[in-house]
Amino acid sequence: MRRSALITAVAGVAVVALTWAAIATARGLPATLPRHLILYVAAGLAWAAAALVVQRLPASRAQLVVVALVAIALRVPAWMAAPAHSDDVYRYLWDGRVQRAGVNPYRYAPDAVELSSLRNADWTHVNNRSLPTIYPPLAEVAFAASPSLPLWKLWVALGDAAVALLLYIGLADRRRVVLWAWSPLVVVELAMNGHVDALGIALLVAALLAWGRARAATAGALVAAAAAVKLLPVVALAGMPRRRAVVAAAIVALALALPYATAGPRMAGSLGEYSRRWRVNDGAFALLYAGAERLVAHTRFAGRYDMADSPRLARLVTGRDRDTLFPDEVASFVARVWAGAIFLAVVAWALWRRATALRLTEAAIGAFVLLTPALHPWYVLWLLPFATVGGSWAWIVLALLAPLGYRPLDVWLAGGPWRDPVWTRLLEHGLTLVALAIDRWQTSGIIVKFGETHPRRSGWSQGG
Repeated sequence: MRRSALITAVAGVAVVALTWAAIATARGLPATLPRHLILYVAAGLAWAAAALVVQRLPASRAQLVVVALVAIALRVPAWMAAPAHSDDVYRYLWDGRVQRAGVNPYRYAPDAVELSSLRNADWTHVNNRSLPTIYPPLAEVAFAASPSLPLWKLWVALGDAAVALLLYIGLADRRRVVLWAWSPLVVVELAMNGHVDALGIALLVAALLAWGRARAATAGALVAAAAAVKLLPVVALAGMPRRRAVVAAAIVALALALPYATAGPRMAGSLGEYSRRWRVNDGAFALLYAGAERLVAHTRFAGRYDMADSPRLARLVTGRDRDTLFPDEVASFVARVWAGAIFLAVVAWALWRRATALRLTEAAIGAFVLLTPALHPWYVLWLLPFATVGGSWAWIVLALLAPLGYRPLDVWLAGGPWRDPVWTRLLEHGLTLVALAIDRWQTSGIIVKFGETHPRRSGWSQGG
C-alpha cells in the first residue's frame, strides 16, 4: 500500500512540476507563448499518463490522501496568478459592479453613457464593451456577490472543489477523480483564469447524481440552475422524462429569471450576436462553412443581395437592422443551421437508443463542443466529468490538446486578428474524432453506474 501511495506521489509531482511551469510562463505572455503551450500540453500528457498509472495501482486510503494533496498543490500558484488567457473575468466583475449599483445588467452594454459613472480600472479590460452581457441569471447572481477578483476566485474554487467531491461520491473507484482533480486544463482555466463554468459544471454533476438516485425533482431543479449559469446543460432534461423533473426545472428557471425580468427581451443579451458571428478554433464547423460557401456561390446570394421584400428573414440572418445580405453572412447562417441540425440529430439518436440521462448529456455536450463555431479551451471542461465516470476517453485527448486553441493569442494581444492555424485544429479536432471512432462509445469496464441505485439499460453502456 505504501508503494502505491509513493508511485502516485511521483506521478503527481510530475504533473505539478509541468503545470507550475505552464503557469509561470503564462505570466510572460505574449512573449512566452510557444514555451507556455509546450509546457501546457506536456502537463496534459503527464496528467493522462498519471491517471492511467494511478488506477492500475492497488487502492489504499494513503493513495487517496496523496491524490487530494496533489490536487491542492496544483492550484496554489494558479489561485495567486492573474488571469492570463482570457479577460472574461473582468466582464464578471463589471456585471457585479453594475448590479451592486442597483442597475439591471441586461439593460445596458458596458460602454453605455448611462454607466459611465461606474467605470473603474477593471472596465478597461472588459471585452466587447459595445455588447450587453451574455450570461444567464444565476451567473449574474454570483457576479453580484463578488466585488473583487480574489473573492470571485474563491467562488470558482468552491465550484471546482464541489465537482471533485461530487465525482468522488458517485464513483466506485474513487481514484478516477484524478481525471478532474489533476487536470491542468481545470487548474489553468478555473483556478487561474476564473471561468464561471465551474459553478455550472458543479450543478450539472449534482443534477446527474440526483437523477441516478431517483430524485427527479431535485435533478430537474439542479439542471435549471446549471442552465442559469451556462445554457448548454438544459439538454440534460431530455434524458429526465419525469413530470416532477420538468416542473421543478420550470419553477427554478422562472424564480431565477424574475429579478431580471424588467430588462424584457434584453435578457437575451448578446447571445444572438455570439451565435451568428463568433468563430474561434472551430473544427467540424470549418468543414460545414466551407461546404456552405460553395453552395452559396451557386445561388442568388453569391453577391450582395437586397432582401427588402423579406426584412424579417434578413434580420434573422444578419442580426443587423438592414435588408442587405452578404455571401459570408449567408454561408455562416447555413453552416450554423446544419450544425444545429446535426446536434439535434445526435440528441434524437440518444433518445431513440434510450440512453440514460448521463450518456445523453455526454452525447449532447460532446456534439456541441465538436460542432460549435467557437471552441474556447474552457468549454472542454464540461466533458471532463463524463470522462471521469467512464465516458469516452476521447474527451481526455481533447482536454490535453485544448490549449492549442490559444496559438493565435500572441498576435491578438499585440492588436492583430485572431486566426487559428490549420495544424492546431487538425491536431485538436482530428485526433479527438479519431479517438471517438476508435472508442465508439464503449464502456471501459472499470467504471460504475454513477450514483444510480437501480441500473438502467443505455444505448452505450450498462447503467450510468
